[in-house]
Amino acid sequence: MNRQAQGMGLGCTHYSTPNGLRDRNNYSPAQSTLAELARADLANARIAQIAQTRYAKPSFPIKGKHLYLSNNHYFLQRGLAGLPQAQVTGLKTGFTDPAGRCYVTTARVAGQQLGVVLIHSPDPITQVPALLRAGFEEEGVIAPAPAPSKAKRPPDG
Repeated sequence: MNRQAQGMGLGCTHYSTPNGLRDRNNYSPAQSTLAELARADLANARIAQIAQTRYAKPSFPIKGKHLYLSNNHYFLQRGLAGLPQAQVTGLKTGFTDPAGRCYVTTARVAGQQLGVVLIHSPDPITQVPALLRAGFEEEGVIAPAPAPSKAKRPPDG
């Protein structure tokens, strides 16, 4: 993993365990590394297909002969609020005490793919759709959201 990271130009990244949990010898500039790893994952057709799969039922050699799997990525399961035209394409969620709630979420609208990396997010359920919407608006893929209407004040009197 370390050789692969170096080959990808992730020089400030070091892995000492495959999962990265509770190990002080794993370190990385999280946001830039997660964005680069997301790009690499989605460039691999097989990984990209797996990442956007909601449910799978592969054969399994014991008992019921199948393994029932469900992807727990919130936005893959529920879509992006305010972006019904977006196809969520993955990618990762997580939580650790040091990193808090983390999301790497990618989505496609009209052939344009964008992603968001959030680390220690206080509100990813609101932030992810808002950031992706802003990105798709900036790219000219979707029209800007209408400005919120101002509440009318009652007449003075």
